[in-house]
Amino acid sequence: MAGASDERCAPAAVVEGLAEVAGSVMAELRRRGLAAQAGPGCRAVHARVIAARGAIVVQIEDGYGRRSEREVGTPQAVATLVETWARPVISAPPSAPEPPPLEPPAVTAALAMAPAAAEILPFGLGASPEAARGSDGSLALGGSIDGCFRIGRFCAGARLRSAREEILTRTRTTRRLGFEMLLGSSFSIPLGRTVLLPSTGIGLGWLRTNTRRGTGEGEDQSSDSDSGGMRLESMLTLALPIARRTWLTVGVGAELVPFTRNRNEQDDTQASDPWGYLRTGVGLRWGAP
Repeated sequence: MAGASDERCAPAAVVEGLAEVAGSVMAELRRRGLAAQAGPGCRAVHARVIAARGAIVVQIEDGYGRRSEREVGTPQAVATLVETWARPVISAPPSAPEPPPLEPPAVTAALAMAPAAAEILPFGLGASPEAARGSDGSLALGGSIDGCFRIGRFCAGARLRSAREEILTRTRTTRRLGFEMLLGSSFSIPLGRTVLLPSTGIGLGWLRTNTRRGTGEGEDQSSDSDSGGMRLESMLTLALPIARRTWLTVGVGAELVPFTRNRNEQDDTQASDPWGYLRTGVGLRWGAP
């Protein structure tokens, strides 16, 4: 009776993940005659679609507990792959001592050409040298390191940054050393093989300023000061794959320092802190973009 019941099972598949892709795949599977859920005593194939390296990655598990992960290019290819996993369930006798083959057969030429997906890491680490122009004309050179964990198409984490800057005038030299820690997230937008990553961040920064002023009599007046406060940042980064799990990143962005310390215009011994920066950087990233 169990074998007869299994023969009457209609192929069924459930697709989750990226809403825009999962919806298209489910609609295509319904058009091809696959049910949205398995009937009593029957097995359904479960698939999850995610975006990685500018392509669609499909993670599949069938009713026997077998799993596979493939990288494809279109929702139609996803539907074809899921269908090949679902339809063998019709003829697989439940009483058979041996499980079905480990891998489903190739389905289309386009799918056969798709390489097996590398392991999708749930985190990313990056480092980048940077240059920034301050609102007061200063040039800051430094770098940043960051790390994040994937939450769907978002990657939430933290960034640490350090930079030195200098302003030279006829009577005064101002040097600054700054450190920042920002919390934020980026959103991945696949563009073919590349990924566009708009991001925002908020955090705290500290700035040590040294001002040396010549008196015209062979003597210098030097003073140090510290300041700190909130930092708001917005970046746009383009990630290009250059090796397995490795990306070349090119980013531009702006940073706002809401509460700057302004100097008295009559006091020429100190310079005002910049209220913002325009920043660019080129770096490397490993793991999630």
